[in-house]
Parts: sequence; C-alpha cells; structure tokens
Amino acid sequence: ISNAITSDASQGVSAVTDSEVGRAFRKSVVQGAQVVDKFDEKWERLSDSLRDKSKCDKNTGRRLYDNGKRKDGTPIGSPGLGELCAPEPLMPLDVEMKDNILAVAVKSALIVSGGKGDTLSKAIQEAKDLVRPSFERSMQSSQSEDEKNR
Repeated sequence: ISNAITSDASQGVSAVTDSEVGRAFRKSVVQGAQVVDKFDEKWERLSDSLRDKSKCDKNTGRRLYDNGKRKDGTPIGSPGLGELCAPEPLMPLDVEMKDNILAVAVKSALIVSGGKGDTLSKAIQEAKDLVRPSFERSMQSSQSEDEKNR
C-alpha cells in the first residue's frame, strides 16, 4: 500500500477525489451521461414509432423489427423480434394442477429443510399476507371470472 494514498492528504487519490476540480469533473461526467441517456431514450421512441408495425415474420409469427441496411444493401445484424402478430388468448387456470404443483413444492421444501413444517407454514403465510393486498386490488378491477382465476 502506498503511504501517499493512506497517510498524506495533500497527495495521491484524496487530492483528486476531494479537490474542487475532481468534484467538478465527476459532476460534469454524470450530467453528460444523463444527457446522453435522455437523448438515447428519445431516439428509441422515434425509432420505434417509425417501424412498420404490420411486418410479420412468417417463421415465428412475431413482429419483425428491422435494424436497417448498409450502403451496399445488406442487412445490419439480425432483425429483432417483437410481440406476437396474432396474440393467443391465455388458457384458463387449471386450479387442480396449481394445487398439485404447490403441494409438491411444499413437500420438497420440507425435505430440504429437515421437516420443520410449522416454520415453513409460517413463512408461506407471511408471504401470502404480504402479497394479498396487491392481488385483491387486481381482482377488484377484473371484469370476468376468468381474469380473477388468473
């Protein structure tokens, strides 16, 4: 370890990090990064708004977002895939399958933890109590019984 860094405040790292010049430099770097980030976000929005939203990949059934072409006409990179062109509705929740998966998960956790059932039950109940308000709010805004089961 260098004595200049640890013991002498007028030299080494502390002189750069604590000085007015060092602070001003770091502040300008951070502000410059924020400006570039905002510009990048606006450019992404503009780019997304100019994409052909009807273009669909026949192999995957997803929207195809082109990365552009080079001067010689060859494509730049692989095109990005977006959302499904014809989204399929979600199937209804199989409640019996859900219950079986949860039962197997609890049994596995009991085996791994050494069989402390009350500790696991308490942790499960705490998790349920934590997320219940969010699910209740979601169910209040649900329109159909199918949405509530999801």
